[in-house]
Amino acid sequence: MLTCQSVVTQAQLRTFAHAVRAHGGDSEWMAFIDVDEFLYAVGPVSVVDPFAGTFDIDEPSLSDVLLAFREFGGVVVHWVLYGSSGYIETPVGLVINSYIWRAAAPSRMFKALAQPGAISEPSAHY
Repeated sequence: MLTCQSVVTQAQLRTFAHAVRAHGGDSEWMAFIDVDEFLYAVGPVSVVDPFAGTFDIDEPSLSDVLLAFREFGGVVVHWVLYGSSGYIETPVGLVINSYIWRAAAPSRMFKALAQPGAISEPSAHY
């Protein structure tokens, strides 16, 4: 039985597969995230690199954090769900500056960042 969700998921997976085929050679990492999802690192962070040990970065970029995983095909990031932050109407300004209240614990769901050469079959959610 086809549902609206299954049709959307199939289209999303075809889009991800096309992105890997068409652009995988142009980048070291690819992230499979939705338009309303953001990836950012909040410093300071301690990065555990199984080859170089643990090191601290005060104001890390996503690239800084991914350096610690260069020996792996991919890394997963747990969802952190944000709510309305008390707004009734959409505030003016950046989403990341306005919506700051979030769930206390990360979700069990996660998104993946992967090195394109290590991707055999993209998935929307893990």
